[in-house]
Amino acid sequence: MKRALLILLLALLAALPLEAGIPDRTTPPRPGLPPGLKMQPIVKRQLPNGIPVWFVQRKKVPLVSVNLLFRAGAMQDPAGKAGLASFTTACLDEGAGARDSLEFAEAVDMLGADLSANCSFDGTVVALGVPTARLEPALDLMADMVLRPRFAQAEVDRLQARFLTSFLQMRMDPTSLANAAFLRTVYGEHHRYGTSSSGTAAQFAGLTRQDLLDFHRQLCHPALASFVVTGDVEPEQALKLLGSRFGSWKASGPALSDAPTRAIPARGRGIFLVDRPDSPQSVLRVGKVGVERVTPDFFPLQILNTVLGGSFTSRLNQNLRERNGFTYGASSSFAMRRAPGPFLVSTSVQADKTGAALGEILSELEAILEPIPEPELLKARSYAAYSFPGEFETCTDLAAKVLEMQLYGLPDAYFSEYVARLLEVDAASTARAATRTLALEEMALVVVGDARVVTPQLEALGLGPVRLLEVDEFLGPAVQIP
Repeated sequence: MKRALLILLLALLAALPLEAGIPDRTTPPRPGLPPGLKMQPIVKRQLPNGIPVWFVQRKKVPLVSVNLLFRAGAMQDPAGKAGLASFTTACLDEGAGARDSLEFAEAVDMLGADLSANCSFDGTVVALGVPTARLEPALDLMADMVLRPRFAQAEVDRLQARFLTSFLQMRMDPTSLANAAFLRTVYGEHHRYGTSSSGTAAQFAGLTRQDLLDFHRQLCHPALASFVVTGDVEPEQALKLLGSRFGSWKASGPALSDAPTRAIPARGRGIFLVDRPDSPQSVLRVGKVGVERVTPDFFPLQILNTVLGGSFTSRLNQNLRERNGFTYGASSSFAMRRAPGPFLVSTSVQADKTGAALGEILSELEAILEPIPEPELLKARSYAAYSFPGEFETCTDLAAKVLEMQLYGLPDAYFSEYVARLLEVDAASTARAATRTLALEEMALVVVGDARVVTPQLEALGLGPVRLLEVDEFLGPAVQIP
């Protein structure tokens, strides 16, 4: 009886209209407009010797990020010495000033700091992250690292052996082989983008301590330098601290000059195969020369790439993973640099599905040339816009964006207007950008896999002959560690 009364009461309550003020939770709310992002003002100063210093203050946590950018990198490697910029950068923290390598590392650790140097094709960054209370002694270490690195022969030999070991490991790793083969296929032997920033084993093995000393003088040069400081520090205080350590820095010779512009060989579409007998998977790389960082198509290409292969729900991933089950994941990307970097589709598939997967990739690349339907475009714009503020989460993240502004000459309001620019992208602009950038007849198809299994599949695509690549063609000869 009690159970029957309870059921009746619940039924009566369900039939009553909702009281005013009680939200209807039967329908999920629609998302609002993506939040904009307004960067804090950039305070611009300079040291007594003219080195620019940009500050963005953020006081939420007592941390400071100090970054020293040099507007030169692996593109300035001398002819025949590819990898010199990367090697020089890697040696900077292996002993500096009065400290050897271990003493320097211990001094950084004692401050709870993170001090490192990284080299890309376009620039070199020495980055310091430290609690605000320990900024002064940390800057002393940073100054030693930049101005007074030791390049001790024992440390040079040790790091050189480590790099050479990594080159040997690359020869055994199908993903590394695919990446290296793709770069050489697309950019050729004589363009610097034709190899990684570390160069080749044969050239790296020939680098000497004197090469490092000479390159350091030209790379770590006040004419190429600029600072970015973010976090919990007053600009004038940071300017004073930097001035006492870097303000009297003078050049001891010429700086590295801009890298010469090298022609990229014109190539039609082709299939290139690196044989790995008995490999159960094939590693696939499909792509071509892309665009530079300051392309006017930047924002349409961000949305286009989100649709094509820049998210889990992208066309490539839904096709190759979800619909066909060829792979655990497929993606696409643009490496936008000062000069046009590569556009690349990446995935690994079952060996017996290699030809079918390449066919699907080419179909998606052809389809993306057409205007993107509005529902798909709306989803991609929202994904990109909602994701963007997360790229400013830490002081280090913020510094990376300001460094990007310095390196590529982006306007001060660039990132404050970023979300609005994404939301302006329409189907016509993505179609125009795709037509200008993704010509199918220029795509290179690189496969690392079992030639016996995959060659018939590749020939069946009807895209022309399959060229077999030897590893030495794109990695150079193997070099044994001394």
